[in-house]
Formats: sequence, C-alpha cells, structure tokens
Amino acid sequence: MFFSGISDEAGQAIETQIKAHEELDWKHLELRMVDNTNITQLTDAAFDHVYDSVSGAGKKVSCFGSAIANWARPITCDPSIDIDDLKSAIPRMHRFGTEFIRVMSYPNDADSPLSEPEWRKESIKRMKELAKIAEDGGVIMAHENCSGWGGESCENSNILIGEVDSPALKVVFDTANPVPYGQNVWDYYNAIKQDIIYVHIKDAKYHPGETTEHYVMCGEGD
Repeated sequence: MFFSGISDEAGQAIETQIKAHEELDWKHLELRMVDNTNITQLTDAAFDHVYDSVSGAGKKVSCFGSAIANWARPITCDPSIDIDDLKSAIPRMHRFGTEFIRVMSYPNDADSPLSEPEWRKESIKRMKELAKIAEDGGVIMAHENCSGWGGESCENSNILIGEVDSPALKVVFDTANPVPYGQNVWDYYNAIKQDIIYVHIKDAKYHPGETTEHYVMCGEGD
C-alpha cells in the first residue's frame, strides 16, 4: 500500500503538482488535469512534457483520473467521446506503467432524463463496451462511487460490476461520496468491498435535506 494524491488539487502546472508530492514525500501521483486539460486529451507534445517531468522527478503514476462517463457526460452524450478517451489513454498508461484509470457511469440527463430502467440499460451497455476495450488494452477501469448510474448506491455498483462481468472493471471507493446522500459509509463499503482496488480518502458532514458536499478534514466528518 502507498499514498498518492490527485495531483491537480495542488495546481495546474505539472511542476506544481510534482513539488506538492515531493513536499509530502509521496512517490506516486494520480494524474487528472494538467494546464486545464485532462491527461487523456493532452496533445502528444504536452503529454511528453508531463511524462518527462514526472519520470525525471523519480515519481510514478498510480492512476489516470479520466473524464470517462463522469458528471459532465450524461447518458445521452455521444459514446464515442469516451471510447476515444480510453483508446488514447491506454498507450499513455502503458508508458507510465499505470494500471488504473478512474471512470464513472453516466449521470442521467438533467434536461432530457431517461427512465430509470433505460438509464440502467444504457449505462451497463456502454460500460460493457468500454470494459472490453480496457481488457484488450491490459488496463483496469476503476469505477468511482460518484456521478453516474453505478454510483447511485452500493446496490447499483454491485449490479454494474456483475452485469459487465469483466476483470477490467473494478471499484475505486471514495470514503466521503456517500455522505451527502445520507448513506451509511461503513454499510456502503461492506457491500462493495469485494471489488475495491483503489481508495480515495476524504471526509464530509451530512446536512439533511441538502446534497451539497460539506467537506471537512479526515476524521471530523461522517
């Protein structure tokens, strides 16, 4: 086990991200955004700069924090966006020796929502296709308990993992994400722990009637 940080929380420049990890004495970064562009969508030249900077500092990359199926990509979006992102990410992950890429599973469309059964069916269908690409590429999609059909509940997470039925789809468990929805974090964890391969550590306090996240220092929340 080792500690890693979602590196753009420290800043957008890769140099700032590396410096923060050096100050923490952490050897791994979770790469997400660099200069306001996701790691999967950087130009080849920009990615080369990131690779040279991270490798030159003696750091490794624990995970790619992609935008695949995330809060900004509803279930009605063009699925080719995510397919292209994943195909772009795989050779870059291999270059870093990175096994995991974080994904979600499509929020419903706020403007033109699908019925729950339609949302479920389409989410599982898309995730099956992405998992096949990941499996063929030798990487693992780490599905976060966050935005998307599979992140709505521990029950949905287990259905998604079971229906997709691929070694290339596992779970990244965020310890605070159940809190704003009034879900019991320990119960959630125990329901999905068999599929957890990666953990995001944060904490939050529950405010009944609100879905706004009230984040606090770890150990001070729910």
